[in-house]
Amino acid sequence: MRTSRTISILFFAATLLVGAGCGGGGGGGGGSAGTATLSGRVITRNGTTSNLGGVGITLVGVGSDTTSSDGTFAFGLVPAGTLVLRINDPLAARVAAATVRTAAEGGDDDQVDDGDDIDDDNGDDSDDDFSDDGDDNDTGDDDMDVAEVRDGESVEVRISVENGVITSVEVARSGSDDRECESRMLRTEDAPLGVEGKVEAESRTDRERLKVEAEHFTSGASLEAVVICEGVEESLGLRTANVEGEAKWEIATNDGGVLPHGATTVAELVGCTVEVRDGTTGTAYLVGEIREIPATADDHDGDGEDDDDGGSEGDRLRGRSFLARVTATSGESHCEIERRTDEGTRNEFKVEVEGYASAVSVQVWLADGGGVLTQVGTFSVNAEGFGKWELESQDGDTMPFGVTDVTTLSGRAIELRNASGGAVLFGGTVPTAVTID
Repeated sequence: MRTSRTISILFFAATLLVGAGCGGGGGGGGGSAGTATLSGRVITRNGTTSNLGGVGITLVGVGSDTTSSDGTFAFGLVPAGTLVLRINDPLAARVAAATVRTAAEGGDDDQVDDGDDIDDDNGDDSDDDFSDDGDDNDTGDDDMDVAEVRDGESVEVRISVENGVITSVEVARSGSDDRECESRMLRTEDAPLGVEGKVEAESRTDRERLKVEAEHFTSGASLEAVVICEGVEESLGLRTANVEGEAKWEIATNDGGVLPHGATTVAELVGCTVEVRDGTTGTAYLVGEIREIPATADDHDGDGEDDDDGGSEGDRLRGRSFLARVTATSGESHCEIERRTDEGTRNEFKVEVEGYASAVSVQVWLADGGGVLTQVGTFSVNAEGFGKWELESQDGDTMPFGVTDVTTLSGRAIELRNASGGAVLFGGTVPTAVTID
């Protein structure tokens, strides 16, 4: 598993997962005649894999659906062309009231349009840059599109939702070899107010493509994008923000581009960190991750090759939950579990802390089968406020309490405590795992 440097973050968002590099929500129209099929799933909602039901999904010009308890939705046969999806999360208003971020905190109120070009959308299409139909944003908005869907294609969309807006999406298209992902970058505590960014990865028969975009910087600002894999940095070069405050880095192999770190496919870069930095001082302003590109319908194991049996070789379940601050005065924490049976049974259990005080030793306490909290691990938070404790069965690690199925730990209480004095820093529960393949 790749590891990468992560810096402190003030902007609260779900970064699981990934998204589609296919133009903005509300595009509409165009494409070939005919029909396709469309289905999908909300894979995380407000940072967790729990309570995924009840999210409204509208296919503009066609109709609406509501996610089931596992987050799935389906439209069946739909017109080919550009498919425009809009979400409406009835929980958004309640979440907003509980997670307000003010401009002084480096975020925004996320409830009203104040003209600052930061995402304020609450599913209401108010007049801000990120909610207007026809914009070029799939993430940070309540709508997104899949462009140029061809006759006979089967399209699957997976969406992460945070406070009524899309934070990441994945798109897999059968009938073609296109696989795409897009995810929002997060602002650091040193970032200018209002800047945004995203990372896109695309794998096609004729090319591999990696793109980083930064927006809302001061015109003329010098910026550098850096890809960090296993602690090794490689620069994508310097850019100067244009008159609209935008900068872009793009590598496409069909144009002779060479992917960083000697990778031949973007899949080899999954898990690597991407940072957008000040081109002069090196100060990091945005941080993101190259996320996993979903498998196409004929590539169930995600290796980029069609499977011979035409069916899934195994199940893959993943869960993610945020752990609430208890005595911690800064930072965020989350817990992740994953179980795979596609290449032999593999279990993973992970907790992470970001943006907390440095040089702190943290203990992991987990409820046993009888509900008694027991210490199961210890890790350190580094000078950048980041720390991680991870168990991977494929590396020979034993899951907590010796369980052979990590998903049986779902719902158990978990606490992260300061090893010096025992104060509970973060607390919550192990997430529910949902099928993602």
